[in-house]
Amino acid sequence: MKCQPFSGLSKYLLPSFALISMAVVLFGCGGSTGSPGSSSGTVSGTVKNSISGNPVAGVAVTTSPAVQGVTNVTTDASGNYSVSLPTGSYTLTFTKTNYTTQTASTFAVVATQTTTKDINLVPTGSAVVNAGADQTGKAPGATVSLSASIEVYDPALTGTPTYTWTQTAGPTATISSPTSATTNITLPDLKTYKDKLVEAGGVYMGTKDANGKAIMEPLNRLMVQSIVPLSLEEAETATFKVTTTIGGRTFTDTVNVAASLPFFETLGVGNVPVGVPVILHGKTQGAYSWTVTTKPVGSQLTDVTDKASQNPHFTPDAAGKFTITEATLGAIDVFAGTWAGAISQFGVVDSACQGCHNGTTAPDKFTPWFASGHAEIFKDNFNTGSAGHYGQGCFLCHTVGWNPNATNNGFDDQATYATFLTQFFPSGHPTGGSTNWSTIAATGSTYGELVRRANIQCENCHGPQNSAAHSNNAARISMSADVCGVCHGEPKRHARFQQWAGSGHGNFEVAIAEGISGGAVRTSCAGCHSGQGFLEWYKQLANVGGSRLTGSRTLDATSLAKLTGVNADNVQPQTCAVCHDPHAEGTTTGEPNNATVRVSGNTALLPGGFMANGVGRGAVCITCHNSRNGERTSGGGNPTLHEDGDTNFGTNTAYTTVSVGSYAGEHVAYAAPHEAAQGDVLMGRNAYFVTGLRSRHSFIADTCTTCHMELTPPPAELSYNLAGTNHSFKASKTICTQCHGTYDGGTIQDAFDTKLAELATEITKAVYKVKNGKTATPPAAFVLSFGRQFRYSTNGGATYANVGSSYSSTTGARTTGYLTDVTAGGTVAVDGYNAVIAKANWNYSLVSADSSKGIHNPSFTFGGLDQTISQLKTLVASLP
Repeated sequence: MKCQPFSGLSKYLLPSFALISMAVVLFGCGGSTGSPGSSSGTVSGTVKNSISGNPVAGVAVTTSPAVQGVTNVTTDASGNYSVSLPTGSYTLTFTKTNYTTQTASTFAVVATQTTTKDINLVPTGSAVVNAGADQTGKAPGATVSLSASIEVYDPALTGTPTYTWTQTAGPTATISSPTSATTNITLPDLKTYKDKLVEAGGVYMGTKDANGKAIMEPLNRLMVQSIVPLSLEEAETATFKVTTTIGGRTFTDTVNVAASLPFFETLGVGNVPVGVPVILHGKTQGAYSWTVTTKPVGSQLTDVTDKASQNPHFTPDAAGKFTITEATLGAIDVFAGTWAGAISQFGVVDSACQGCHNGTTAPDKFTPWFASGHAEIFKDNFNTGSAGHYGQGCFLCHTVGWNPNATNNGFDDQATYATFLTQFFPSGHPTGGSTNWSTIAATGSTYGELVRRANIQCENCHGPQNSAAHSNNAARISMSADVCGVCHGEPKRHARFQQWAGSGHGNFEVAIAEGISGGAVRTSCAGCHSGQGFLEWYKQLANVGGSRLTGSRTLDATSLAKLTGVNADNVQPQTCAVCHDPHAEGTTTGEPNNATVRVSGNTALLPGGFMANGVGRGAVCITCHNSRNGERTSGGGNPTLHEDGDTNFGTNTAYTTVSVGSYAGEHVAYAAPHEAAQGDVLMGRNAYFVTGLRSRHSFIADTCTTCHMELTPPPAELSYNLAGTNHSFKASKTICTQCHGTYDGGTIQDAFDTKLAELATEITKAVYKVKNGKTATPPAAFVLSFGRQFRYSTNGGATYANVGSSYSSTTGARTTGYLTDVTAGGTVAVDGYNAVIAKANWNYSLVSADSSKGIHNPSFTFGGLDQTISQLKTLVASLP
């Protein structure tokens, strides 16, 4: 007999040639009990619960190395398993949900022999309750059955289990038997789901919960409601929790029941595709009455659905203009149309589009778009081949008009779409490789209409081009972040929208309160506190167009003319389009990214009186994040530095003015920088008693954005593998370790708190001595309020008097003993000790409003604190 012990085994890539050779030497080819030529053995055993000793069924058993043909090995009802393996060296891994995975030590499989491997798996708890599998595709109003069961691992848990069902999230459903193991759930009607969808798509209005998380609420405006992916997911999903008690112990599990809703992701602009439901949202009031007052020829629409509710909806059934009117609130115009696409072949835009968008008749947006990542996103992923995750689920954002629920000439409505999927996506992912795109985009290709609607184009952000809104900018153009959120609002991969939405930049309450006054933009605040204002104001700072009010926080006439019509009903906060030009946003958002911003490298002259040079993408941040308190508006609003040698000190640094008597219009020197003065501290500007010292942190590439966005990971619940830029903007101290070893900056912040408290004490001593002429330490009830309204209280803070005011609000007569002497001549005389206190308040406010607690610029911050404390001590010592 010719012995061939390895015949047919090379395909298994056995790891131990020596071991197999030894087995052949010891047992020969035939072995003692097996059939002649046998070259495999058996591994078997029993898996038991380590607590109860009971057998565990359904445990997955996997081998390492893997063996071809050996798959899906599991334990039976008695916990037993058995598997035949080629001779060699192996480990076995045992896995089951609710048990700790265990790997058996390496062992040898010997031909014809049986090896026994018994395992005791450790449960992750004493018992596990199971609420059942998640359910999807349920119709609103449907009845759904839920059933819970409990698996007990600890024999000490005895008795009959009890069950309690509650709902923890989603639109409110009815639970028929809340104290039974099995219960029926009646889902709410479509209107309830719709209201929940609007609620889920709410905005941040400045209110946070106990954990500091932004509370989202519907925007109180008459508008077309946007729908982003996460909002739709949250609205359609109801979560139920079952609580099971046995043996005095409680165990819980949850199950999701998702409804199938007719709604689809939408931009929230007034230009919409035919066949896709449109939700309208009205301002809050007692009752509603919506009617269709205008519709296009061919439309059969007679009424909106839920016309007596705050959130009605309708489905445009024809191309043209629909006007929906609410009896009290007024009318909304909605333009419906079909998708067109703008690419006749990649790199070639339809000549009809470029005929107008040539930079003369209409802005040329195509040139910057061609260089952006949007222009090639479908092409790039299509060419990656089957190794990528790419599939139809990506087409919503990466093509024009993809929507399997509507027929409106979108990407999926083209005659060759089915053939395209069969040829290039037979397994759900693209086959082929780098030539896929060139194949379908080649001259004469049958996929021309698909190519025309591929990649992210104009219509993805502006709505269908074949509509009456094409020449109506109001209906197609929006600064709302919702436009970006349709694609960048899908956690966890694409969640920058949700990160931004809960940040200070997404605060609508501030945009309305600070950006608008008297129904129009607020000239001194809207440049930073409104999205529309910033787009004009940053051009003003750079003197775009010439003859602009450069360096001023006040919007000039040119800016205001562009902002006509911006009011409380349409003002936006600092949205995506404020920082990024959506037509030229860069090509890569991954790591490292090359996203572009509107102001980069150097800032213009800022209202804080300085320029920030060489700060990369941080320039767009510092444009607003500076002290901003230059000359008063009445003096021209010119930028002014607040540093030693400031010739304007005492004449233009305050907001507080005398409003009565012969001193009307005069003001005092006890002001402070505008909050968010991070740029000043980073660049080492605008502090008294200390020479400007630029922080080394300011020389980090892209300064602000590197630490706050690149190095700091985004929130775990809003980021896939914590990757990508952090649009929550809250920096983590752990990033310090990337440059400073194990040091995380915490001791700097601790030292800052101590030093700032010391400065507050010294300022209080100085004010108390000036006010009272006493040398004793101020009583605890004598406290100061720092900042732009520098005030003191003699009773612990209940009543403040303005430290700098020295007049009677009734008669206008000047009183004595105050820190600032307002003279009849119209000037503000500040003597030596008053100047020290005023400058001390400025410095205190500057470093505290910076909010980094010294980390942005330790040398500048602590040097300023030390010098200010020293000046105050000298002042107090010199007073009689």
